[in-house]
Parts: sequence; C-alpha cells; structure tokens
Amino acid sequence: MYPVRLLLGLMAIFFAHFLGRAMVRPRGERATRRRPLTWALRTAVALGGLYWGAGAGVLSIAMTLLAALSLGWGLYAGARPRRDDEETRLHLTGDDRQP
Repeated sequence: MYPVRLLLGLMAIFFAHFLGRAMVRPRGERATRRRPLTWALRTAVALGGLYWGAGAGVLSIAMTLLAALSLGWGLYAGARPRRDDEETRLHLTGDDRQP
C-alpha cells in the first residue's frame, strides 16, 4: 500500500504544479475555465486517493504540503515573463549580428 500512496502523492504534486500554471492566463491567450478545472479535479482525486485508505498519516500530510508548494511554484512559473526566442539566441550564441 505504501508504494501506491507514494505514487499518488507524486502525482498530486505534479498535477498541482500544472494547476498553478493553468490558473494564470498567459497574455494573448483566451481565458477558459476548462483547463484549470481539469487540473483541479486531477489534483483532488490524487489527494483523495492518498487519504482514502490510511487517513492523515505523515506521508499524506507531507505530500499535501509539497503539493501546496508545487501549486505556488506553478503560479509563479505561469506568471513570470518569458524571454523572446531572439533574445535567447543572442544570449546563448553571443552573436550581436542581426539575422
């Protein structure tokens, strides 16, 4: 039972990160409620399965806290500005010429 609970906890962490990224709408993208809702359902099912058999043990609480931190990291990752591809190319190659 322990490996299954560990797998469910890791899945909850993964789903929470993508929930955070889906909650932040990128510029130029149309807002839809479907994408964040599906990630929220996946996260809730994974956390529910984690608590279903054994209740609130140390592993369940630790995975829930890590999922909350992952949600915050996903919100930050979705909200921070992205670099342009041209800017990245110039930074990596050190090329000052225009293509």
